[in-house]
Amino acid sequence: MRADLEYELAVLEQLASAAAAAVAGDPQPSVITWLNQLKTFDDGP
Repeated sequence: MRADLEYELAVLEQLASAAAAAVAGDPQPSVITWLNQLKTFDDGP
């Protein structure tokens, strides 16, 4: 259970970072990586 929460936190931190970069007008390739991770979120790390 704890590992699931830590994984979810890591995903949310990546989203926050990607969103901040996008708002600053500097979208990064990491957004693509984050979206790919989101697609496999149910599978876990």
